[in-house]
Amino acid sequence: MRSYLDSDQARLYELIWLRTVASQMESAELERTTADITAKVDSRLIELRATGTVIKFDGFLTLYHEDMDEPARTRKGAGCRR
Repeated sequence: MRSYLDSDQARLYELIWLRTVASQMESAELERTTADITAKVDSRLIELRATGTVIKFDGFLTLYHEDMDEPARTRKGAGCRR
């Protein structure tokens, strides 16, 4: 297919193809952990919150990441997986 498209068209085609396949895949399972820490220093009360997420099952995230709409530009060697 790439031989019939210019580079912009090929990137658009890949994006559409990856999203289409990802939409048919199983949902991802994420585990979120939150830790609230409260400390008193002299007369001040300090509250801190730390959060973290662990991917338990990557599901559709194998192909599609919201923050990476252009995988060929951001990851070396990433391309169509057909």
